[in-house]
Amino acid sequence: MADRKTERNLDELGRLLRQERQRRGQTIRAAAKAAREHVDYLGRLERGTMPEPSADRLAKIADYYGINRNELFRLAGFKHLATPATSVAAEGLSDEIREILNRALTDFEKTEMIRHLGILRGTHLTR
Repeated sequence: MADRKTERNLDELGRLLRQERQRRGQTIRAAAKAAREHVDYLGRLERGTMPEPSADRLAKIADYYGINRNELFRLAGFKHLATPATSVAAEGLSDEIREILNRALTDFEKTEMIRHLGILRGTHLTR
């Protein structure tokens, strides 16, 4: 079994979140409220004491802080969710679409994206 420190670097993840919050001049309570997160959860993340961070919650916090989701996923040990920035190389895609596709998507987002694309293409299935 691999050493937990090689899989996760929760201390570094916590430092990154704390630095971003402090750069914004926010208390932890203000940041948690603005990010729509529990103050205890954000505090445990900052201290590196959250043993099993949630990928969905990390994505929400990353988006609020403007931090690259892939960096938080990597630090939390979710390497399978991190997408290399060069993964979408198709020509003709707008920058907005390229940015969306380079983010790790939740299962819900994937399902909704496929459903909406089916509607746009006229190939959607009715339930």
